Amino acid sequence: MCEICDGEAEDTIHALWDCHVLKEIWWEMDICRSNLATRFTCFSDLLTGIFNSQEPNQAEVFAFVAWEIWRKRNALRVGVDSIPYSKIFVEAIERLQEFQAARSDQILTNQRNGFTSWVPSPNPLLKVNFDGAVFQDTYHAGIGVVIRDSEGKVLSALSERIKLTPTVDDVKAMACRRAIENGLQQALFEGDSATVINDIQAGPPCLASFGHIIEDAINLTSHLYYCSFSHVLRKGNTVADKVAIN
Repeated sequence: MCEICDGEAEDTIHALWDCHVLKEIWWEMDICRSNLATRFTCFSDLLTGIFNSQEPNQAEVFAFVAWEIWRKRNALRVGVDSIPYSKIFVEAIERLQEFQAARSDQILTNQRNGFTSWVPSPNPLLKVNFDGAVFQDTYHAGIGVVIRDSEGKVLSALSERIKLTPTVDDVKAMACRRAIENGLQQALFEGDSATVINDIQAGPPCLASFGHIIEDAINLTSHLYYCSFSHVLRKGNTVADKVAIN
């Protein structure tokens, strides 16, 4: 008998899919959402549907979520602390990102040499790139924000003109804050200012001249379901840069 719901026999398909406690986790995956009411005869049938999906990265996301669910059940069984079910999807995405980063040796090599390219986010997360540009001759600055899905398709772009800021990092911090304000509940944010990204990751207080902007941005993230911030070299942020300039 399932130790979680105490309602059905605990075979593999129940432990990883059918148990009603798991439905909120699988709801986060678009490909799973339409199949939540489906009673698969065995786990291999479920896997066949997932691995035959044309959606990029779905199989990887599914595998990492299933692993986190299995790990949670084992933790409960032996009586050790574990994350709540509501955090499993986020934990799985973070583990997937770590795996992809470790696997991307060539990307890391390119970054060391000063070359990089834009890397899509794992489905269903979106990636939000932001950048800022300064125009001394006209005394104004530009903000650029680009939202793309896991296939690289541009879903939305924002270009704004603002008054000239004291430094380039000031405008890039404003671009970061503007990116967070786009209304997404979960996303990966990426910018080419190591200073801004490091300040966001470090948390308040931020003593830089643009510290109040950083702290505003951090406060906005508290309302998001999931987010992460990463630094990318300028050549991997060219689209957001062009949007900020144009």
